[in-house]
Amino acid sequence: MSSLAPFCFCQSMNILTVYLLLCIVLNRHFIFLSKMNALLLFLFVVVMNLIYLLINKKNKRIIEKYSDIDDNERKKGKKIIILYMVFTVISFFVVVMIKGNI
Repeated sequence: MSSLAPFCFCQSMNILTVYLLLCIVLNRHFIFLSKMNALLLFLFVVVMNLIYLLINKKNKRIIEKYSDIDDNERKKGKKIIILYMVFTVISFFVVVMIKGNI
């Protein structure tokens, strides 16, 4: 569970980033997202991801798949995940700054 929440958080940020990029590229809004609506959409996606992963027991399959890897592979995987999370957060804020003309 401790690794699922950040994963779902990043997926939600990615969805909002893609939405904002589409709005920038196409120069139109598909859905008007106020700050509150964006927050609710973000939380909805996080919760739905958590529910999906927990109900389908995807987290257990992932743990079983990677339980027998050695420490070097585990460290490499952690670095990749950290880079993914950092890139997700940075790209989200860059797109928000571009969209908001900041």
